[in-house]
Amino acid sequence: MGVSEAAAISSLNQSVAVQKALTQLQDVKVQLATKRNLFGENAPQIISLKEQEAELTALLEQQIRQTLGNQSA
Repeated sequence: MGVSEAAAISSLNQSVAVQKALTQLQDVKVQLATKRNLFGENAPQIISLKEQEAELTALLEQQIRQTLGNQSA
């Protein structure tokens, strides 16, 4: 791992926004895994969780881009 990669990882680990989005995404993934065992794939609860997962994934990617963009500035 190079110095720039280490700096990027450090920046991401220190970013409250990235960590918050990551935690929320992990929570939704856990809920989704648990509820998939109870409901069918087309159940409203599963569909809603999948939508949340997609939104949080996009948010996390955006936060990562912003954090890394600020690092190079």
